[in-house]
Amino acid sequence: LDEFFAFLHSKTDFYVEADAALFAQKKARMGFPPGQAEKLLLSSFRKFPMKRLAPNDDTTQPKPKSS
Repeated sequence: LDEFFAFLHSKTDFYVEADAALFAQKKARMGFPPGQAEKLLLSSFRKFPMKRLAPNDDTTQPKPKSS
């Protein structure tokens, strides 16, 4: 994930916040209004529900090989 966000930071305007007044006047040429990029990221993240591990489901242990 660090590589993904490093790319967004260095090669895109995802981490650029422009003044909200510029957006209101339609003069902003890049970036997002304050807080908007984070809301976009969280909205995308929350589209996919967390997966719950059942109490008796220990997937960290290798399954025995059948003979």
